[in-house]
Amino acid sequence: LYTGIAALSVFWALNRSSTVAAVSQLAALFLLFVLAVNTLTVDDFPRLSRYVATAVAVVSTLGVIEFFNFDRVILDTIGVAHLRIPSVGRPSSTFGFRNTAASFLIGSLPFALLACFADSNRRNRWMWGIASGLALILLIYTRTRGAWVGLSAAAVLTAAYLIRARVDLFGPLKRNLLWVGTGIVILSALSSLGPRQSLETRQKFDTVKGSTTQALASITDPSADKGRLIFWKHTLRMIADHPL
Repeated sequence: LYTGIAALSVFWALNRSSTVAAVSQLAALFLLFVLAVNTLTVDDFPRLSRYVATAVAVVSTLGVIEFFNFDRVILDTIGVAHLRIPSVGRPSSTFGFRNTAASFLIGSLPFALLACFADSNRRNRWMWGIASGLALILLIYTRTRGAWVGLSAAAVLTAAYLIRARVDLFGPLKRNLLWVGTGIVILSALSSLGPRQSLETRQKFDTVKGSTTQALASITDPSADKGRLIFWKHTLRMIADHPL
């Protein structure tokens, strides 16, 4: 229903090109959802998770490269400096904008983690674990605070559900405490680094998001919502006035 209403909104939208772009994403996700629920079984999900984890690894690697401006260095080195990775706000990792990359990451991370825990091959588990780590790093690099809050809240709720279902969450952590601790230290160190963006990006990082700590601190800033809270407070009234 939501996808249908969004598709109809193209006819009365003031910016039709932007609306078509948004609807195309919804339509693609809806098609994937329909195909998944009609073709996949529970036993298929571990295999599906490996495909998603592979995509996560590729996207996250490209995003980290963009964050440090290595993509320009690589293109200049091989003599194709005229090429550009499509982006209006790096690191977008070919998604066009970093918020879209963040949406992909928080939607795909559960599958990457599933691949990490469900694969029987120890070497493969390392590979999927690295993919998950890269995804977390890129998610932090996007500076998309809403995605951080959403992922954190989802992780807490999931952990509460699993503990209530008497799933042992702490056993695997204790058995791999050294590697988990090392991973946390590496993630923390990489997360503290600032962007090395080139001047060729159409949309720069917000000045209040130069570092991870600055981005976190800006959440409590009264102007950090950029007027979004005003819109959200009146959402129900807007829907009542104009249902479509």
